[in-house]
Amino acid sequence: MAEASPARRLLEQIERSSRNAEEPIGEFSDEAMSQLKAECAKLYSEVLRLMDGGDARVADLPDATKASLVVHHQRVLRNKECALFYLRERLEVLTRLRCEAGSNLPRNVRRHCSPQESQFNAAYDQLYQDFCRASRLDPRDSLKPPRDLYVEVRCNVDCGDVQTKHSGTVRMDKGTSHFLRRADVEQLIAQGLVTHVTTGVAP
Repeated sequence: MAEASPARRLLEQIERSSRNAEEPIGEFSDEAMSQLKAECAKLYSEVLRLMDGGDARVADLPDATKASLVVHHQRVLRNKECALFYLRERLEVLTRLRCEAGSNLPRNVRRHCSPQESQFNAAYDQLYQDFCRASRLDPRDSLKPPRDLYVEVRCNVDCGDVQTKHSGTVRMDKGTSHFLRRADVEQLIAQGLVTHVTTGVAP
């Protein structure tokens, strides 16, 4: 079976990540992106060859050559769209997780980021914090009260003493369970430090 094209591999990775809540972003595919870039460069060189180095007028070319130019040009555009889609989808995941999990992104997300994505995340985090300070608002605060005010969570790691807004200081050791306000543990759940077990109306 022939190996999938680099553009297809990028799209398939995005599709897999969209279905995987544990790893919402896969390892950045340097290999596929480099192959895609090389393929575009090869197609562009072929276009120049067909146009005699760019000096030929398209109207003067044979119909078969015109058709080849269209095919090569469309392949370049397709590759460009796939690459931009891949990059945009990954950045959207990072910005969404910044709102859901706070500035401390899950480790499995951080280790899959490219150096450029890490720089983007740091810059976005700074903008986010600047906005919160200037507006005295936090976009993470829901405008609607949650339907379930209290949740039971089980600690996956030793979190130590956690200062909460509604429950004061809570000692959260690995393996222990706690019944707390959802607002106090949403970030811990998003970061994978605790697991949501059950939901209730009041403690």
